[in-house]
Amino acid sequence: MRGGSDPTMMIVILMLMMSSSSSVAAGAYYYLNMGEEGDVCTIEDGDPFGVYKLDEDLKCVKEGCVTDTDEDASGNCVVDLSGTNCTIEEAADGTLYVTNLAGACEFEMCKETHILAASATAGDDAYCRNLDCTLDPAVTGAATYVLGADGVCRVATCEATHTLNATTGSCDAN
Repeated sequence: MRGGSDPTMMIVILMLMMSSSSSVAAGAYYYLNMGEEGDVCTIEDGDPFGVYKLDEDLKCVKEGCVTDTDEDASGNCVVDLSGTNCTIEEAADGTLYVTNLAGACEFEMCKETHILAASATAGDDAYCRNLDCTLDPAVTGAATYVLGADGVCRVATCEATHTLNATTGSCDAN
């Protein structure tokens, strides 16, 4: 066969052209579809409530949490269950509890009728103590009392006919 009309050679050249164009097409497809910085992406076995985006190196990284969820101390996104009033069996009288991020009941504060007082026993936690201060009949001119953090009732205000003595904590007649 003269003149270069060998069919085998034509088939080989045709196959080389097709494979090279396929390689270029595959490379272009991959390059055009690999995304840009800031594009949303997913990670297999990632945080189900996490928001993932491509960083500057086009790596998928966690950017935050979806709406109505927050990150807990371990960095996982959880549904925010905080802010709901709750009670616990061991609750001392006068205490208010509220749920934390994970929904567990935690001490928030003392009720208005109580004050957070230091425990008399070393190592024990502070507790909510009743503000029930009874009037001392020996103190004349006292109008109101207040319970200090040390648990001692003190004169808070005096009647109009008396003045509060800051040194003694009593009411002196005008």
